[in-house]
Amino acid sequence: MKPFEENDETIEAALERLKPTRPDAELMQRLVVARPRTHDDKSSRQRTPVSGQNFWRLFVPVMGAIALVFLLKNRPPETEQQQAGPQFPTLASTSQVFEPVETNSFVIDSEELALLPGPDSRPVRLMRVRWVDYARSRADDGSELLLATERENVFPVSFQLY
Repeated sequence: MKPFEENDETIEAALERLKPTRPDAELMQRLVVARPRTHDDKSSRQRTPVSGQNFWRLFVPVMGAIALVFLLKNRPPETEQQQAGPQFPTLASTSQVFEPVETNSFVIDSEELALLPGPDSRPVRLMRVRWVDYARSRADDGSELLLATERENVFPVSFQLY
């Protein structure tokens, strides 16, 4: 036996009175007329597996990755001089001998090119780094020569997942 059997009936009656009623026909007609019309009705629309917007969202990154692989694969191999660091031209036309006093390299720009799967399915980030290498040399008579060159490298950097 339920302890609140009388109260259940009164609660049900109160809930029935609170139930919203259907709007009258005049209000419904105004709402239907005011509703904006769309040409894209859900019942007449055919579903395609890949819509145009999703196609471009998939196509652009895939083509970018293919282009990146193509560019990296067709690069000329680096020589030992290129790997050693900055190269500075020699001055053969003067009789002065310049001795290096200071050399330094600065990063002027870096950007992330891509995020690719690396060894053991760990992600690897390809970073392009632009450097300015400079060397300051001094001759015996006190004159100075400053040479600056710019270089660009692409480095694979491990991407840490936490």
